[in-house]
Amino acid sequence: MAQQGHKRSLVYTQLGDPVRKSSSKIVFAYRDRSTSNVLCTARIVVVAQSSLKVCDQVSVPRSHRGDVRLLVKAGGAWAFYSPLRSRLGTFASQLDNVSTGDPNLTRGQKSWDKTLVLFDSLPAAAANPCRAVQKWADNGFSSDTAPADFGELKVELDQFAAESRALDQVSKYLDDAGVLPTPARAFAPNGLLALALQKH
Repeated sequence: MAQQGHKRSLVYTQLGDPVRKSSSKIVFAYRDRSTSNVLCTARIVVVAQSSLKVCDQVSVPRSHRGDVRLLVKAGGAWAFYSPLRSRLGTFASQLDNVSTGDPNLTRGQKSWDKTLVLFDSLPAAAANPCRAVQKWADNGFSSDTAPADFGELKVELDQFAAESRALDQVSKYLDDAGVLPTPARAFAPNGLLALALQKH
């Protein structure tokens, strides 16, 4: 779909309500219409990664438990954004092409750009934090085999949280301004999750 977005000039795109199919799968209906009046329909499937299971089988020294919690938290961000990264990249680009003097919408545009930059900056270990922790344990939790720069990772995750709060505020602004409820709520990551949980 991302390639389609680059090749086709679109009149509109529409992301439907999320429907939870299981404890690990959420499906979004999607459709768009091009300027040549061609309608495209599809489904976006988000699947939670099993790597987010708690790594109970690994004995982590007390001095590194905070580091492991950070890495698992980063894994949560990776699991949420990774399946949608291409589509969200197109979405952010389309937002950037909207000319607006509304400071709230401008703030939303910048927050989505920053959010995707932060996602792309996550350490590779975020894709499978439990495996990374196990490998680190095998190496005796030595500093030179740490799966991430944890000081830097904490800053990135704090920034993730700040941008998420900003998007929540823009989402509320859109809702208060009379934008249809689903697009308004789905403007923010937390809104996407909340809508999915309501379907559960």
